[in-house]
Amino acid sequence: MSQLANNNFEHLTTEDGLSSNKVEAILQDKEGFYWISTQNGLNRFDGTSFRVFRHSSTDSTSLTDNNCRNMLEDLNGDIWIATYKGVSRYKKSQGIFQPVYFHHPTQNFEISNRIAKMVMDTEGHIWIAGMGLWKYDILRDTIILFTDHDRDSVITGDQMISHIVFDTINNGLWLTEGKKLIFFSISKQEFYHQANNPLQWKVFDGFFAEKITFDNTNPMFF
Repeated sequence: MSQLANNNFEHLTTEDGLSSNKVEAILQDKEGFYWISTQNGLNRFDGTSFRVFRHSSTDSTSLTDNNCRNMLEDLNGDIWIATYKGVSRYKKSQGIFQPVYFHHPTQNFEISNRIAKMVMDTEGHIWIAGMGLWKYDILRDTIILFTDHDRDSVITGDQMISHIVFDTINNGLWLTEGKKLIFFSISKQEFYHQANNPLQWKVFDGFFAEKITFDNTNPMFF
């Protein structure tokens, strides 16, 4: 009795104008538009029709790559798209994409720029995860790579960081890399994990986390 009698799903596919049926992520921005990242382009859906964005080799302000993965909206309303060739930041005021590329000391350019996930912290900085962990400082317009070579080489660029979540209570990032669960303290600029656990968090005791999320009271689920 609690279910609606006419609960119908509408399917949106390439027949409706979607660039690909292989969808990676969906985001609704502050203006109400839906952004849909696919393995063959980026889509903006207004509720009626699609506008498709793709990479063009003759246009430096187009998407960096058509294989679009994760997305987020920053404090200015710009849309950040993680791709298999860096990050594309869509500047709404100009209607162009700004390319953002990353460099890692032990990986070539192609591998370093296969970006998986992104999150934004409370100050509006963007944290980018792939074969490394980078911070895009919004205020200084700079990129910083964080590695952990001094503590059992936890973040080395040899494993893809498959998931990243911002923890508002502890002001840090929870990461999953391979079978490792890692916490990066933003204030202390330090990685916590099973081999470096100064706070004695039990969560590091042999658990394998693939996906992470928090509820509205901040307990972590994985």
